[in-house]
Amino acid sequence: MGVFLLCWAAIDIRTGRNFLGERIDDPGDYLDLVIDRTFPFWAAGYITDVPKAGWEKGVAEWWGLRAWMVQYREQAREYAESHIGDIPDEMIMTWQKEKLSRGERLSYADLNNEQRAWLLDTFADYREAMGKVREDVLRRGTDFQVVDKLIRDELDASYHFELEELAKGVFAGSHTIQDFRDGAEYQRRIRQGQYQRRAIEEQYMDEKRVKSLERWLAENEKPEDVAYNKYMELRSDVPKVFGKPDWDLREKKLTNYLNTLDAETRDYIERRRDDWINSLPPNAQKLNRLIFIAEQVLDDYYAQPEGTARISYRKANPDVDVKLNLLGRVTTVKSPSARAGLVKWADTWDLPYIIFPALEGATKGRLPAPSRGGSITDEMVEELIKQLK
Repeated sequence: MGVFLLCWAAIDIRTGRNFLGERIDDPGDYLDLVIDRTFPFWAAGYITDVPKAGWEKGVAEWWGLRAWMVQYREQAREYAESHIGDIPDEMIMTWQKEKLSRGERLSYADLNNEQRAWLLDTFADYREAMGKVREDVLRRGTDFQVVDKLIRDELDASYHFELEELAKGVFAGSHTIQDFRDGAEYQRRIRQGQYQRRAIEEQYMDEKRVKSLERWLAENEKPEDVAYNKYMELRSDVPKVFGKPDWDLREKKLTNYLNTLDAETRDYIERRRDDWINSLPPNAQKLNRLIFIAEQVLDDYYAQPEGTARISYRKANPDVDVKLNLLGRVTTVKSPSARAGLVKWADTWDLPYIIFPALEGATKGRLPAPSRGGSITDEMVEELIKQLK
């Protein structure tokens, strides 16, 4: 077993990276690597000052249990790389295709976040091996890709809890959808903040390893993931003018940013734009799916000149008017059809009428009075009959 561990360390030293792509470029890193791979955890901890497991687990290592963790780590890498060829072609970036055209192979370290998530969701062997690696990673603070994933999972757990509470408020009628989005933005800023992340990092690693992790993240983040993170930051950061959201300005910033990117990176962002919704708890997921559906009308709406052109567009397109109200972009409807449509959407998604100013005075089984100049339409009558059944 000792020969195997030394060979494993030698491969890492020769390549300058471990199996997940962490750089090994400092004399101290080489020494730590050899000690970490060959000494039991309890002894390595005293030598390198990196927190390791206690003496009871160290004793067990003398009987070969450490080899099991090595086996799991190697299995995770082998499983991932064995499935790289199965990644859909539309997910393969140009820079990766260029590497393949030179006769080189893609390694795990070459994969971006979308590709890694796809492998984890698709292949049970890789998912199981990564689960078994978890204990070893938490115990030793190594393998930065996995450590980063665990840290993000902890940050997400807190973030998701707060989003769920906000979403419950919307369905209870105490918050509007815009209140939800404002609260979500506040929680996102906390989740993205370095203070909270650093606090979690220090639970796993000492100061030296924290700095190494931060260096690794800066060196290994793929350009398309950098672009995606920037887009999501701009998307969540809605500028306010006199205390009110300026949606035109946000859409302009998003469009301007996307125009700076190549078509492939824009496609990457579009594919991943709302994949985070799948991991949310039920109420937050349901509300965000509604928001996602409603937002599909925004590009065409904001392409209209400001002023009367947009009012005319809403009158001519009641469905657009409904979705703008759902999103809180507007607080009135411009046609009886839009008012009836808003009631239908609210009922379908279990949203209380009270959160929509355009439905002021509406209750179950009674539509709000039409606006001045409007009239009760056949569509509104049919909707009322459906509600009374």
